[in-house]
Amino acid sequence: MLEVKDLSINYDDNVVLNNFNFCLSPGDFIGVLGSNGSGKSTLLNSLVGVYPNKSGGIIYNQKYLDKNHPFSSIGFSPQSQVMDWYLDVWSNVELGLRLANIDKHKIKEYCDFAIDIVSLNSAKKKIVDTLSGGQQQRVQIARAIAHKPNIYILDEPTTGLDVESSEKLLDFLLLESQNNKGVIISTHDISLLECFCTKILFIKDNKIEFFGCKEEFMKEQMIRFYIEFEYKITDAEFSWLKKNINEYQVINPFSIEIFTPNTTDHTIFSIINTFPKDTFNIKNISSNVINLRETYLNKVKH
Repeated sequence: MLEVKDLSINYDDNVVLNNFNFCLSPGDFIGVLGSNGSGKSTLLNSLVGVYPNKSGGIIYNQKYLDKNHPFSSIGFSPQSQVMDWYLDVWSNVELGLRLANIDKHKIKEYCDFAIDIVSLNSAKKKIVDTLSGGQQQRVQIARAIAHKPNIYILDEPTTGLDVESSEKLLDFLLLESQNNKGVIISTHDISLLECFCTKILFIKDNKIEFFGCKEEFMKEQMIRFYIEFEYKITDAEFSWLKKNINEYQVINPFSIEIFTPNTTDHTIFSIINTFPKDTFNIKNISSNVINLRETYLNKVKH
């Protein structure tokens, strides 16, 4: 649907995007991850032409783009709020549909649909300037999605939204991607994003550190096992752990954490079976899988 080729963008002498390369294909739901200031917003703004390129370019597949009315093919919601502050909610969404060249006979249907997705039915006749920050964010999102474009580019759309509204929006975007639309979304709500995105674009030090399937990004995903013992761990047992267990850490004199690849439910038992006899009197074992958020934080640190 679009291809980013050798894209670089500078602010004066500061390199913000350095040699970016990736593609958006039909059905992709791409989650853009990176620290504050890494270039996420600059990238999304550059995709719709807000920032000029220093080098490289962005190529849209003409099959998915109406050259005469490009914003009929793209739904864009920037991080900063851009709307008509002294119009009501309905009029803001209606204006977005008119700019997208939607048939006037379909405008009411499309407006109703978008306003319902963002749960603003009770506020559709209110002036935008009188709404809360979270409600204003929803107005902007409604205007971006109302015309059901081929490509959705949304920068931090869940900021200021409650959990129910965030899930309702992402459910809609997931359904659109399953209908061969393309979605690119940046959000700090990584736990929620994990449930919806199919691909990860991870930006670090102004470069693309990773682009690909979510599962590939998390291929080093580990399970954390918490093991509690009946008695304090002895010096001899500590010595054995150091020599024989690759990934562990001491929590307190009575417990440790062991990290194992997320491959089989029996991994921890195969490890425990190697413990020397008459040692490590185990009281309890619990576990949890390291999720997308922890995977991301580990990659940021390293």
